[in-house]
Amino acid sequence: MQLEADAPATLESEHDLVKAVLAQIEDLADMLPTLPPQVTLDAIALYLREAIPAHCRQEETMLLESGGPKVELLPAMALLQAEHAANDAVAAELADMLDDCAGLPKAPAPEALGLVARQYFMLMRRHMAWEEFIVAEISKEIADQS
Repeated sequence: MQLEADAPATLESEHDLVKAVLAQIEDLADMLPTLPPQVTLDAIALYLREAIPAHCRQEETMLLESGGPKVELLPAMALLQAEHAANDAVAAELADMLDDCAGLPKAPAPEALGLVARQYFMLMRRHMAWEEFIVAEISKEIADQS
């Protein structure tokens, strides 16, 4: 993701990285109340707080700076931004919950952690599927305007 690399990444390659993090979160939810190693928890929390939100802001900036979508697609762009904000809030909550697990062999509240973890990866998977479609449409519209 842009946080990790100097070279520009494609939406597809960045989504592949996000999908890998989501798989780690799903694995974490499946293993509860047992926790993965602390290094894994720390890496997931970093992605939730830094890399994934940075990726979302980069998408928004890219779309807006490239001339933006036709007026028909503006509601989709607004929804994309609103979903990013809502998903960021769930990500921050999940990252905080992972911090609460630091150094512990078992989650102190496994049901709550599992619920938030599953909520996040399900929201993000649905969002990314929709986003891949709509970003492709917006990109097509921008290319047609050129």
